[in-house]
Amino acid sequence: MCGIAGYIDTSCRSDIALLKKMAAVLAHRGPDDAGEAFFQESTFTAGCAHRRLSIIDLSPAAHQPMFSDCGTVGIVLNGEIYNFTELRSELEREGVRFSSNSDTEVVLRAYMRWGMPAVHRFIGMFACAIYDRTQRKLFLLRDRTGIKPLYYYHNNGLFLFASELKSFHEHPGFTRELNLESLSLYFKYACIPEPYAVFKYTAKLRPGTWLAYDLRSHTTSEHVYWDPTAFACMPKLAIDYAQACRELTALFSSAFSYRMVSDVPVGLFLSGGYDSSLVAAVLQRGMSHRLKTFTIGFHEDEHNEARYARNVAAHLATDHTEYICTHRDAIDILPQLPLIYDEPFADPSAIPTCLVSRLARRDVTVALSADGGDELFGGYTRIHRALRNTRAAEAIPRFFWRAPLAALSALRPFLKTGSMLEFKRKYARLLAAGALGRCKNLELCIYNEFDEDITALLTGLQQLPPTRFDDQQLDCLDDTLDVMLCLEYQTYLPADILTKVDRASMAASLEAREPLLDHRIYEFAARLPSAFKVDGNQLKKILKDIAHDCLPPELMQRPKHGFSLPIYAWLRKDLRELLLAYMNDHMVASSGLLDRRFVAVRMREFLKGNDDLGPFIWKTLMFQMWYCRWMT
Repeated sequence: MCGIAGYIDTSCRSDIALLKKMAAVLAHRGPDDAGEAFFQESTFTAGCAHRRLSIIDLSPAAHQPMFSDCGTVGIVLNGEIYNFTELRSELEREGVRFSSNSDTEVVLRAYMRWGMPAVHRFIGMFACAIYDRTQRKLFLLRDRTGIKPLYYYHNNGLFLFASELKSFHEHPGFTRELNLESLSLYFKYACIPEPYAVFKYTAKLRPGTWLAYDLRSHTTSEHVYWDPTAFACMPKLAIDYAQACRELTALFSSAFSYRMVSDVPVGLFLSGGYDSSLVAAVLQRGMSHRLKTFTIGFHEDEHNEARYARNVAAHLATDHTEYICTHRDAIDILPQLPLIYDEPFADPSAIPTCLVSRLARRDVTVALSADGGDELFGGYTRIHRALRNTRAAEAIPRFFWRAPLAALSALRPFLKTGSMLEFKRKYARLLAAGALGRCKNLELCIYNEFDEDITALLTGLQQLPPTRFDDQQLDCLDDTLDVMLCLEYQTYLPADILTKVDRASMAASLEAREPLLDHRIYEFAARLPSAFKVDGNQLKKILKDIAHDCLPPELMQRPKHGFSLPIYAWLRKDLRELLLAYMNDHMVASSGLLDRRFVAVRMREFLKGNDDLGPFIWKTLMFQMWYCRWMT
């Protein structure tokens, strides 16, 4: 795991000193080694830099940037190619010779042998830049699911790329001009989805995409090499449930084993839920030593999953470490969040994720994080709610919704801001207008945010930009569950979950691997009949049944909690001083972006005990803290 950065500057003012500064702020991603390569061409300067966290081949032979024997092709890579040994053997049979044992060299040689189509052979998580002086092109490449981040900036003859936005701030040519449309998405989703970024002229490379920068014309073009929707649209597999379980179990075994390939110690984040417990059970069964597992708990019972993780660890006999998170930990970590997540990010579980990453880093350099099971197999309760809402919306003509809309609209002056009745009024309005498609239904079930609120909050915003929830391509899917899972996989998973885990783990110089996000698992799961995944009230059916082959059902069957913490209670009490420091009228007005009255009304209601407003208050606090760190 590493950090990468670089530039192409047609003004020729960028030098190697700037390159080193861009890489230095990524030292947390790679504390073990650093390297740069600088090129002075006739019409531009170019450079790429690397910070290394040594995982595969710890020797100096794996140093980056890494170059071809002829020196015309160079690469910087962040991530891991898990099947690099097999690819290396294939290349060696074709006469290719290697000088290291690293997966980076395999990517370099694969590109030189097969060109960009080599990406279809990679199993792994990766974000890389390939500088090809012969083709006169720079290629940026990101893994299929978006596990590893990659930003780029293109304006006034300057092209920048980096693993994190903080690198761009080190370049004097970077323009820190906020993108109001991206901010609107942040206040809707609590994160900024691809391809948007918080600054203008800046973007995130989409998952499953590579970008080519032409060094002659100084133009860019994007190419999609993997699209989850294409697999969701394929015909369902003609297999019975027992066969599906067998094939999926084999895929799990292969994917989980790949993620254990390392020259440094590996552990696992264990929540006690089905996903991480399944990974722990499969891995521990095939190991001669005890798997190291780590979990975070809370004193508040309604948020505490540590006891479940403890029971699973005891059953599997893992080497388990547990830490109880308190408000004092939140006070310590909160000021660091704007630096760790260097664009606005408001998932409160970033706090325990940072804590568990620090906890794991004491003993291991790599930790598996079992994210993706809910998005693959329908594990979120909101999926069930969205399915029910969709059936109702499709079964009842829209004019039947006018009566409840009229009743709720008449009560509007008496509805509490952010209340469930207020939400239902807005929902009924969409139903009465016939505007509630399956994609929008899921969007509202996930985020409970309406465009009208955000346009009132953000001064000068006219409308929100389009996202995957507006993608007409998904209309080809007849099955509502297929639509919802495909959307979850391309929106909430990369923009929120994977961003959270990558930044939190890398801030601790810990590599986080995602065994359930092997693309082979998605390609198989997307073509399974929906009843194998959600059967009536039973969510994530097939994954749970496979887990029951490894773990006693009575150990696993309990209500789903999720990785949550009592942040709203803390904000009213132990963190109240911090909340008021950033959310007072003067601080809210300082950016000139937020409507002060809009925020003030919701602050008063929240402090009186209205938890429905908790998500908005947290998003606004995280934005205020980010703005103070990066824009003042």
